[in-house]
Amino acid sequence: MLYIIVRPHHCRITNQPPLSSVIKSRHLTFFGHLARMDENADASQAIFEPPPENWRRPPGRPRKTWIKNIHYDVFAGSWDT
Repeated sequence: MLYIIVRPHHCRITNQPPLSSVIKSRHLTFFGHLARMDENADASQAIFEPPPENWRRPPGRPRKTWIKNIHYDVFAGSWDT
């Protein structure tokens, strides 16, 4: 398998924004679509409704939800730190 390592100086040379800022921007763009969506839409309910009380996360799955990632992007800064 081929791995490509992108260092910060590569971003300066190519004038590309850091990947983390691109991901953050796309997260927030998609969140904007969800926020304007009808509350009864399936996608909106999947994101904003809490899971049933008897539901448990499968073993090995990340504890951080997508909406918590958005909250971090908006209020705490970037994942670069």
